[in-house]
This record gives sequence, C-alpha cells and structure tokens, in this order.
Amino acid sequence: MATPTGLASKLRQVQIGKETTWGTAVAATRRLAVQEATFKPNIQTEPITELGTLAPAVDVDIVYKDGGEIELKGYLNVEDFQYYMDGTFAAATPSGAGPYARTWTAPHRLAYAPNSYTLEYGQAGGLYKAAGCLVSKFEITGKIKEWLMFTITFIAKEVTTLSSLAALADPVYTRIRAADCGLTIDPTTPLTTTIASTLLEMKFSFTTNIHNKPYMGQLGPAGFGIDGWEADGEIKAEFTSAIKAELDAVLTATTAVKRFVGFTIARGTSSIDLAFAAAWNSSEQTMFDDENGNQALTLAMIPYHSATVGGFVSCDSTSSIASI
Repeated sequence: MATPTGLASKLRQVQIGKETTWGTAVAATRRLAVQEATFKPNIQTEPITELGTLAPAVDVDIVYKDGGEIELKGYLNVEDFQYYMDGTFAAATPSGAGPYARTWTAPHRLAYAPNSYTLEYGQAGGLYKAAGCLVSKFEITGKIKEWLMFTITFIAKEVTTLSSLAALADPVYTRIRAADCGLTIDPTTPLTTTIASTLLEMKFSFTTNIHNKPYMGQLGPAGFGIDGWEADGEIKAEFTSAIKAELDAVLTATTAVKRFVGFTIARGTSSIDLAFAAAWNSSEQTMFDDENGNQALTLAMIPYHSATVGGFVSCDSTSSIASI
C-alpha cells in the first residue's frame, strides 16, 4: 500500500512567545488553544509591462514584503486571554499571588505600547514562525448553550521557516461557557446592576488599526504605527421589563441614552469583567426577535470614551498566569 504523503490538518499547532524587541523572533513559551488558524503571508509581486509586446509582462519582481496577517479562532479561555489583552491594550502589571489580577483600559489621549509576539505555527514537515505580531482586531461572541468564542487577528513583520517547534507541555485551560457569562446594565456605575435570566447572545470587538510602516530604501517594514480605534457590540436579550425599559428610554429620549454595558465571567477562581461605555444605537434596534417562540430584543452599541471606565472599555481579569 502506498504511504500517505498529506499532512493531517488537525496536527497543526500554534505557539506564542513575548518579544523583547518588536520583530526580533523569540522561542515560544505557551501553546495556544485554537480551533482554526489562518496564516496569510504578504509578498507583493508586480508584473513589469512594456509597449511592443502582447505578453502580459516582460518580467516580474517583488516590490514589498511583510509578514501579512494571522487569524486565530477558538473557545475563549482565561489563560490565553491574558496574552491577547496584553497585545491589544498594553502589558498589564499583575497583582496577587495566585490567582493573579490584571486590569486593562482602552487608550485615549496617550499612546500605548502593546506586547509584540512571535507565533510558531505548523507541524512536522511544515513549520513556520511569524515575528513582530501585533493585535489588529479582537472579538468575543457568545450564545446560549454554547461556548464563548474568540477571533483574534494579528499583523506580522515577517514570516520565515522554522526548524522545530519549541517543546511545550499541554497547558491547562479554563474555557468559558455561555452559562458562565452574566450581563449588567448601568447608567452611572459599571458592573453594578445584574440583568439576570435575560441575555441570549452577545458580541463585541475592538479594531486597533495598528499597522506596519514601510519606507523607501528597504523591502520590508521598519516599524509599526498606532491609530484611532474602532469598536462595536450588541446584545440580544429576552424582552423582560428591564430590557423594555432600555428600549423605552431610547424611544422617549432627546439625547443619546448612555449606559455601561458589562459582561461578568466567572469560572472557578478565574474571572473576566468587561465594562463597555456605550450609547444605544437607536438606528440598529431590532424589536420583537423570535427566540424559540419567546420575544427578544437586539440592542446595538456605539462605544465612546468615558472617564468612569478610563476609556471606552475596561477589562479586569484573574487567572493562574503569573507572568507572560
């Protein structure tokens, strides 16, 4: 019988290591829990065209190279979350002696310095590493009777071959269920008023617009730049009296209805608290959704900076991760 030559897709691994200097590759220190991984190297190759020929090009050459884009998807877990947030906001200083607490807030009027990472990717016979990886987007979604899921997108400075994956043990993960996620809605103090037995679906995302910076005189990027953030979120909730009150407030308002929308996640000794400063987007309300025969309401959010949370979003987390 012929020997199979295909590489089994399920054997791919993704591992991460924190860089000391952006773009200087390091060995991975943690294996990430992901269900999907897409690596898209960016090598811009241009045709050279001339008059006097019917050929599509007389030559072809590379005009620019950078690492491209990496997208990871999977079940949200508290341990990997620390890496993702340090790469999205900026490195948080942990406190405590286990579990370890961290706090992140979105940038406002000062520049921020996110962690950059090296990602190792692949399997025996097809191994690669991406250096200078920076988070350009992070999203969490959740739905009843399922897991909370995440999608994270990195940009990278460069992608090169890798001789071998760093030998890492399988880590322990605290995966988050929808059953572990609660909803709070407050007009003044975040994470105060729990809206129980209501939340059906949730989604929020940050787009950092971080980018590689190319210059003449070199084939690849020499640095990265930061830019204004974008964010959005929405909840789908059963049409209870508490949710009806939010809709009614929008319908009778003459100014934007501002709220602190929070998601409180707890499992064992691990936790994540997210507080969004947002106004209800009155042009994106979906009234009377059907949810298994029950009435539901979809409320979309427009995030804005609030001094109360120190940005448009703040995030607190406790985990077993002492250092990154």
